[in-house]
Order: sequence, then structure tokens, then C-alpha cells
Amino acid sequence: MKRSLAIVGVLAAGWLVHARPAEAAGINKEKLDALTAKLETTGRAWVKGEAAAPVDMKGVSFSADSVDPLKAYLGAYKRDTGWTYAVSKLLGQLRYARADVIQAVLPAVETAHSRTKNGYRSIPKYSKSYLDGLKMPSASRAPSTAEIMARMAVLEKRRDEKAAREVSTVRTNEMVYDVERYAYQLLLQAGNSRKDDVVVKALINAELRSSAMFITLLDLISHTSAKMGKEQARGLYNRLKPQAMRLAMAKKKDYFNRGKVLVQRNETSVYEKKSDYPGIRIIRAMNRLAKPAGMPKLKEPDGKKIDEMHKNKGKGRK
Repeated sequence: MKRSLAIVGVLAAGWLVHARPAEAAGINKEKLDALTAKLETTGRAWVKGEAAAPVDMKGVSFSADSVDPLKAYLGAYKRDTGWTYAVSKLLGQLRYARADVIQAVLPAVETAHSRTKNGYRSIPKYSKSYLDGLKMPSASRAPSTAEIMARMAVLEKRRDEKAAREVSTVRTNEMVYDVERYAYQLLLQAGNSRKDDVVVKALINAELRSSAMFITLLDLISHTSAKMGKEQARGLYNRLKPQAMRLAMAKKKDYFNRGKVLVQRNETSVYEKKSDYPGIRIIRAMNRLAKPAGMPKLKEPDGKKIDEMHKNKGKGRK
């Protein structure tokens, strides 16, 4: 009887092994070459503001067979907007791969990030006379409707030309920003304490530079916290704690997103601005980590009290 049960157990175990669905085949080198060629062509046109058919990435997946060709592509830097565009799309899709695939590709992800992160373009600066030419001039007499319409037509043409000149800056910065945020998300998904250190150091540096990447990184930590193991969550919690204590009562600060250029038709364009309390934002991220980390939640400071404290400090200096 025992022998019969043992045989049944072995057969059942064997059936379970064979019944598991095989890993879905990821993209291979041949398909990756074809995909990246399309992405590069689309990217070059898109950055210039030209018409470009979008490349459907929904069916693209990565498996163990994809690791070597993907690493080779990400590591083969090209000083080309098409390559940066392709990298941004590939990293965005890599976020959905298995953890072991992400970990295997991670060195190449870091290499691609390091080679693109300084690719942001500065917003074009214009002379006062040029900007004045984008606005309705003052007139010594009230212009007729026909004159107003004629002037507006000239102004709109000039404004369109200004916006067209800035398309390349807007879109280059957008894709560089995408590479950055996807790379940092992949570092967090890797579940490696050394990579978490990289993210926290980038976060501290971004805060000091008034970069909105500071807020983006805290959002990434918060959003990925639910899938973190206890060790990773606790490690990040402890790494963020000194920054939370240092900035707990820091006043509200403006952070600028170089990846989002807001085009102004008759003024110099600007980066998107986000205003927030740095200490409060860090504590919120820590409180999202608290449950998976098995650590206590921290009391969130009151923004109004922080404002009042700094207002009173200002009065004391007068």
C-alpha cells in the first residue's frame, strides 16, 4: 500500500512539473534588431516634430533568451537621438520582465543611463527685442479690425516658428527623462541593496539641485514598495530616515523637471515646476515602506506649521 502511494506521489509530482506553462519566449536577436531599427527611425523623426508612425510595444517581452542581445544593444552607445528613443522604449518594456531577467540586464541598463543622463538640452534664450516681436505692439491710435487681424496673423506665424524651433529640445528632454526614471525603477525592482544605495544617492543629489527627479524617485519607491521583501523595504526605510530627520521642517521648495519643457508662445519657455515640502515627501515614502519593512510609521509634519515657523524666523531677522 505504501509503495502504491509512493508511486502515485511520484507520478503526481511529475505531472505537476510537466503541467507548468513554459516561459513565454522573449524577443530574440533577429526580432530585436528589426524592432530597434524601427524605433530609431521613428525616434529621429519624432524628435524633429515630423510625422512618425508609433511602434507598438505591447507584444514585446523579454526572457532569458533576450538577455544577451538586449545587453549588447544597450551597451552599444550611439550619439543619436534615434538610439536614445529606442533605449527609452526598451527600458519601459523591460519593467514587466521577470526579476532574474532584469538583474541580468541591469549592468547594461546602468551603462545606457550613464551615457544619456547628461543629454538634456537647455531651453533656448531670446533677446528682449525678439520676445517683444511676439507680442501685440502698442499703438498711438486704436487700430481697425483689419489691422488687428493682419498683426495677429504675423504674430501667430512668429509664435509658430518659435514653438517649432523648440520641439527638438522638448522631445529630447522628454526621452532622456524617460530613460532616467525607467533605469531607476529597474534598479529598485532588482532588489539589490547596492542598487538601492544608487537610487538614494541620486535622490539626495536631486533634492540639492532642486530637480523634480527628487519627487519622481520618491514616487517610484512608494509605488514599488508593495512588492518589496522585508529586507529591501527596511534597508530603504533606514537609508531615508536621516534625510527625513534633516529635512523634516524644511520649508516648501520649488523643484524643476527638465524632462518637461512648457513651451511659451510669446515668452521664454520654462521647465515644469513642482512645489513641495521635502521632509514631508520623504516621510510619506517611508510610511509606504513601513508595512513591508515591519517598521513604525512616522508622524507627518504639518505644512501650515512649517510655513508659520519659517515666517516667524523671517520676522526675527528684521
